[in-house]
Order: sequence, then structure tokens, then C-alpha cells
Amino acid sequence: MKHPRGKRYDPEFKLRLAKEFVETDKTLEEIAQENGISSKTLNNWTVKYRKEGEAAFFKVSRSGSFIVNSSREGFSEQLIVKDFSLLL
Repeated sequence: MKHPRGKRYDPEFKLRLAKEFVETDKTLEEIAQENGISSKTLNNWTVKYRKEGEAAFFKVSRSGSFIVNSSREGFSEQLIVKDFSLLL
């Protein structure tokens, strides 16, 4: 039997709460309770934020030779350079 996935949260929401914890004197429990999430969830987001920065919450999927960031409104594309000698 498959277990259903938990609730999904917007990347902007995760980033806002992780930044709030890192940049203020509030505790994990205070921020989590104010926003209706568990302190364990907020702790996970904070660890990701500290490790990867803002990019931690915006998944990037590859499409051909472009990176397509589909988690924001619309999308943006960047060319991936596969041959580093082209940069020299």
C-alpha cells in the first residue's frame, strides 16, 4: 500500500519561514505554530536553506540544453555550457 504524500507548500512560503528563523530571534516552535506547520518541517527547511541558499526551494528541471525553472511564474531559461573549453 502506498502512503499518501504530505501537504505541499509553495517554495516562497518555505523560503520566507526559513529566512525568518535565521534572521530573527524567534524560535522554530514560535514560527511553526504561527504558520500551522510542525517544527520538524521548519527545521528541515532551515537546514536546506543554510546548506543551499534560496535555490534550495526552487527545483530546476532540465529540458534539452536548457535549464527550465518551472517553479516560478512563467519560466526562465539559461544555456548550459557542456564544453568548458568554449569559455576560454
